[in-house]
Amino acid sequence: MDAINTLQQIIDSTKRIAALKTQETDRLLALFKRYSLTTGQAVYDWTSQSGLYRIGVEHIFIPRTRTPADVLAYIGASRHYGIYLLREFEPALTKPSIQSRLCSLCDIDDGIRRLVLLIGAYSHLPAALQDRITMVCHNVRERHVSRTVAPQVSAGSALDTPTIAARRSATALARRPCRVASTGEQPGP
Repeated sequence: MDAINTLQQIIDSTKRIAALKTQETDRLLALFKRYSLTTGQAVYDWTSQSGLYRIGVEHIFIPRTRTPADVLAYIGASRHYGIYLLREFEPALTKPSIQSRLCSLCDIDDGIRRLVLLIGAYSHLPAALQDRITMVCHNVRERHVSRTVAPQVSAGSALDTPTIAARRSATALARRPCRVASTGEQPGP
């Protein structure tokens, strides 16, 4: 499955917050940049070092968005459609105030689509957020091709929501406790 189609499934889901578990954050950022450039939809990236900026306009940072609390307040107050990629956010998830703000984002019902994607190597989510955040695993398998090793992405479903046609790999689901998504151009063997 094409990586952009998989991202579109995540974006079209009914979830407001998802955790994308991956070791390849740069690859995901490149896919979201491609998605933003081809669709024109607003995609934002955040790290604690740089704050929030819109992908495609990397030189303009949004003021007062460097802390996790500030970026969540900005997202909640936003009056426009947006996909927000929050990297290195796992340490902030341990704070009750951040958990409360994330729950508040899930409860906002103002007709504005906001999708928060927590990107990183998430091992687990706090109990207060487990029912509100969908875990999506970006799996990489090693494929040996005549003396070179090329990472390949495993196939599977993006999210288990009524709006997505879920395609599951039984072996991948048996090995992993979370839902599996592919974000590569071609699945491995």
